[in-house]
Amino acid sequence: MALCRFSRALSSLPDRALRQFAPAALRRSFPKTRHGVTWDDPYHWLRNSEDPAVIAYLQAENQHAQSTMAGTRELQRQIRQEMASRMEKELASPPERCGDWYYFVHIPQGKEFPIYSRRRTRQGGRLKAFFTSFFDKNSEVMIDINELAAEHGHAQLGVFKLSRDHKLLAYTIDLGGNEIFTLFVKDLETDSLLLEHKTDGVVSVEWSDTGDYLYYTCSDAGHRPHRVLLRNLQSKDDDIAIYHDDNPKNFVDVTRTKNWQYVLINVNSKTSSEVIAFHKCVARASTGQVFLVDPKTSATTLRKVADRVDGIQYFVEHHEEHLYILTNFLGDKKLASLGNNYRLVRCKTDSLTSKAWEEVVPVDSENWMEDMDIFAKHLILYRRQNGLPIVHVFNLDVSICLKTPPWTVNLPSGITVLTPGANCDFNSSTLRLSISSLVMPEATYDVDLTTGEVTLLQQVKIVGVDTGSYCMKHLAATSHDGVRVPLTIVYSNKFERKGENSALVTGYGAYGELLDMSFSSDRLSLLDRGWVLAFAHVRGSGTLGKAWHSEGKLLKKENSFKDFIACVRYLVENQYASRNKIAAFGESAGGLLVGAAVNLQPDLFRAIILKVPFLDILNTMLDSSLSLTEHEYDEWGDPSSDKAAFDCIRNYSPYDNIKPGVRYPAMLVTSSFLDTRVGYWESAKWIAALRHSCQAECLVFKTNMSGGHFGDGGRYSHLKETAYGFAFLIKNLEAI
Repeated sequence: MALCRFSRALSSLPDRALRQFAPAALRRSFPKTRHGVTWDDPYHWLRNSEDPAVIAYLQAENQHAQSTMAGTRELQRQIRQEMASRMEKELASPPERCGDWYYFVHIPQGKEFPIYSRRRTRQGGRLKAFFTSFFDKNSEVMIDINELAAEHGHAQLGVFKLSRDHKLLAYTIDLGGNEIFTLFVKDLETDSLLLEHKTDGVVSVEWSDTGDYLYYTCSDAGHRPHRVLLRNLQSKDDDIAIYHDDNPKNFVDVTRTKNWQYVLINVNSKTSSEVIAFHKCVARASTGQVFLVDPKTSATTLRKVADRVDGIQYFVEHHEEHLYILTNFLGDKKLASLGNNYRLVRCKTDSLTSKAWEEVVPVDSENWMEDMDIFAKHLILYRRQNGLPIVHVFNLDVSICLKTPPWTVNLPSGITVLTPGANCDFNSSTLRLSISSLVMPEATYDVDLTTGEVTLLQQVKIVGVDTGSYCMKHLAATSHDGVRVPLTIVYSNKFERKGENSALVTGYGAYGELLDMSFSSDRLSLLDRGWVLAFAHVRGSGTLGKAWHSEGKLLKKENSFKDFIACVRYLVENQYASRNKIAAFGESAGGLLVGAAVNLQPDLFRAIILKVPFLDILNTMLDSSLSLTEHEYDEWGDPSSDKAAFDCIRNYSPYDNIKPGVRYPAMLVTSSFLDTRVGYWESAKWIAALRHSCQAECLVFKTNMSGGHFGDGGRYSHLKETAYGFAFLIKNLEAI
């Protein structure tokens, strides 16, 4: 009760007074030495999640955040109401056919989470543009995430795999918020669960051809999938270990070819891959590659598709007597390079050596390949041109053999995001796609692969909004070394380019990943207030292909930070935004990007939001006991053994490069206590160090004490989090 009274008292104080009551973490000397360099980490103790003092500190910060943001409660409520008013009461995906069933996902009115359902196809029935008739008594609910979340407090679906006869469903659920997924097998005909004992830590799952066996991968103590096991559902015998990989850099995954001819063990590091294929295999292997397995036989031999070579990546599909392989390997006479974009090759299944690979589609620096899909009569290539998605289709009966060009799917111009549907029916002649952009809500299409006809099935409706009232532009900023950095902006048509507007700049810049530039109605609450939203496609991302990623990783990582700063300056210099109204957002590795940029030029930003940010990269990459550390050496470098990597990381690590006495922008930093990817302590240490060393207008630090890296994920709980962040930005950039 005393704490509540204290909180109410604090909420009435001005921000300057609130800063005087901000929590101050104790400094406990913890010297470290590496490569002849000694430094102190006074907040190392915050890593101990079992220390009551750590819990008390996090709770004190949460209380301080509540007090600091108390004055924005009405604004938060208003923004939540705005966002909720734009949402359709009920969400539903267009049903997608697989075999004799239509599968679909919907979120009923008032529910937080999706329900996964199906119903049998109707004789002679056709798929309509409206699907309300699917939600009736004939629909069969397979999984209701709402029921699981109500029972366990948290539920996140991981894997969803149907047996070939559609009678059994294997799926995984995270019930604790810590990304530890439990395996379940459901008999869809009897609506009953089959497994007698619980199996935790399952990452990927595949069925045998007959549905009698289940292949799955399980994780080690560091959450790294490292083993493939085989479970006989008709027996109570122990599961059989098929494959095991001891290399901490490698993640093991089990998949199958779309035509059900092979099960694949995929062993991937950040820079190399191997595939092992088998049928119904009970053999063991100690090295990592892709291996082939025939799911119809009892063969005991794992067949490696190609030897592992550092820098070489490849991904496999099967069609008749050929394997189709997407790879950056250019041939024996050319050096492996992660800067190489992919090409498409194929080889016969009885001749897997790379010397027998036949080139089908060469490398194209202007239309680089991201992924492929395969059907009985067609091969699909997902590509990017100038960073934007396109889809090419090959006729496997004609195009591949005759080397004739593919045809391009005719989709609306200006799309920035393209997402394939499940497309699980190998014999189908229909390709399901969803597209969107920053100014176009998601639209779902079916593409007739025989005729090329494109049919719009569904367009998400934004209640009370004319999306034509917003404009998107693709620009480019010049970085420190003369490189042109793509920059995408979106704003209201009422925007006037006078250099007076607020801007929120988002970046990520790691792992070759792309920024999410799909449509979000939430953003309209800023756009309608005159904000410009900018997306900086810095080096380290995959926006311009694999070479763009390579130029922003390892010893070249600082390019990412300088690119981000260049994008911010471009907005100001070209009067898209006011010099005093720049905010930035970074999530996870994007938090590293923004944190490092703020250290380099703190006066460039007025406010920043860091969500589960990677801020203590030096200490994390020096600690091989943490999950992901060794796996990520190929992205950041190994500072333990490589002095050049140590010096580079130490030079930009946000936590280690805070400028004492300098005024920093206002910050909202959020973490999750159960996060297995980025420890909560990275945010805690950063905030503690800032409070000790710097001046800051406003520091708000919140920890979700029961959540993981991806939060709760509910449809309505998301609104609360977003409104909180937007209110923070408006509070610090504009008068309320």
